[in-house]
Amino acid sequence: MDEGQWEIERDAGCGAIAIDAAIYRDLTGDARDEIVVWDQNRVWIYTQDRPFSGKRIYAPRRTPDYNESNYRITVSLPGWKDIN
Repeated sequence: MDEGQWEIERDAGCGAIAIDAAIYRDLTGDARDEIVVWDQNRVWIYTQDRPFSGKRIYAPRRTPDYNESNYRITVSLPGWKDIN
């Protein structure tokens, strides 16, 4: 499993939700990551509750998605993006 995708242990006790896997991706195009988790029956997407307001947004530089592979190394370097 590559960086940005991980498995979460299933917990039968305490009424916990059993999540099979999760990924982080920028799904909305504003450079902020959304977290997607799923199990065999459902998908949850966690995102921000309001649009970004400001002059600079944190936008880490990462390996492009078109290079996605089980064998690649994922790099995430700090970065900021100016908003006009």
